[in-house]
Amino acid sequence: MDVAHRVSPFMASYLEQEPEAGQLFLEIAQRQLNRQQLSRLRQLLNAEFPSRESSRDEPPATLASLLTPERLVLQLSCANLDDALDVAAGRLAPACPGMGAGELAARLRQREEDVSSAVGNGVAVPRVFQTERPALATLVTLARPLQVETPDGLPLRLVVALMGPERGRSSLMQLAHVARLANQGLADQLAGAQHPHEVFQRLQTMEPLG
Repeated sequence: MDVAHRVSPFMASYLEQEPEAGQLFLEIAQRQLNRQQLSRLRQLLNAEFPSRESSRDEPPATLASLLTPERLVLQLSCANLDDALDVAAGRLAPACPGMGAGELAARLRQREEDVSSAVGNGVAVPRVFQTERPALATLVTLARPLQVETPDGLPLRLVVALMGPERGRSSLMQLAHVARLANQGLADQLAGAQHPHEVFQRLQTMEPLG
């Protein structure tokens, strides 16, 4: 889990669902498979267990569709990631009757302690799960980068907090979608945004219309 924590929240989420996969990763490492052997293993996986991605999968929602102007916080000045999580929780709370901002923030902070939400390229994607609630998000840009542990060593500049009803495949696909946006320069695109309409305009150029 430590390796997954440092490398990918996507991997860490999978290991949470299937802990035995961690033992398989360790066995591969213990055998010290070389590139050619790993290629053979990949061929076996593709033959025996084809990718589950197919046209039957519902595509993840666009990030823009999960946001509202009220759930955008631009140029936040904060001392650490916990401060940003507190602010994100405060914007998520109105959509969660019966759950206060304090409880949401505590959940986000606890999950951050368990699994780093940093996906690289200056972006973190903390998540909280709440049954019988629609998927939604809060986006926070930071006035000053935060020096936190990230997969690529780059400072944190943007937080996208996701809330969804389940921990299953759809949740992982949503996380992967935001991670792809991060790889495409999401933090750079939104760094100078001063108004919500600028955020939505820039997201529209990065995502297919929903």
